[in-house]
Amino acid sequence: MAKDPAVLWYPDHFLGGVEYMSMEDRGKYITLLCNQFISGHIPENHMISVCGSIDSPVIKKFVKDDDGNYKRDLKNVIELTKRQEEIATYGRMMRQFWKKWKASIELQQKEKFC
Repeated sequence: MAKDPAVLWYPDHFLGGVEYMSMEDRGKYITLLCNQFISGHIPENHMISVCGSIDSPVIKKFVKDDDGNYKRDLKNVIELTKRQEEIATYGRMMRQFWKKWKASIELQQKEKFC
């Protein structure tokens, strides 16, 4: 399955999270969110290069684990989108299976009565 080219965007969540940030910090924040969407986790050295300091209020919005840093809400949206795509793929496979099965039954019935 190919990586989804887009992410569900919730403007109210974003604006609520950046309400008291400067425009410069908002730019850093959206840059890091895009990096997370593309890479999954963000290395700390990259976050520092974007934000200028480990003490940046932008960095404090991210959670750190063994793989790097991430924003929990975005990680949940990415996982939800992936699960929905897997369900849709399974549904398409099942429709194809039943279509072929129905066609084979109809063919058998034609052969039986001819």
